[in-house]
Amino acid sequence: MQFHLVTGFGKSSNSFDNTSDNITGQGVLQGSSNAQLWSDLLWILGGQLNLYKCYYYAFCSSINYKTNKISYSSISFEDGIKVKSCLDGTTHTLQALPPNEARCTFGVMLSPDGDCSTQLHATKKGEGIF
Repeated sequence: MQFHLVTGFGKSSNSFDNTSDNITGQGVLQGSSNAQLWSDLLWILGGQLNLYKCYYYAFCSSINYKTNKISYSSISFEDGIKVKSCLDGTTHTLQALPPNEARCTFGVMLSPDGDCSTQLHATKKGEGIF
């Protein structure tokens, strides 16, 4: 079983952490550390991370070798991933998403489990979401 933590910072950047170790709070601590580091880096360079646009996926994937299919299961963490705002010092908890929910990143709406139905629907409908 593989543990995945994907942190999204709006539409332009993501952080990926993968491990085959046992699932512990260490993965959340690493995700929080990465998110805080990105927020601090943007602040130092004169920008600001919009914490309301940030989110994360925490899930496990496992392969069934008999059917040759991959299954995904969400993992919930009690406290989630928290980032402290450099502007006012408040702490914001990032939104947790299931692995089948797509968000627009890098101009594509693809969920971590590979489902492209959201992208296809948006393309067919002709929404100007990009």
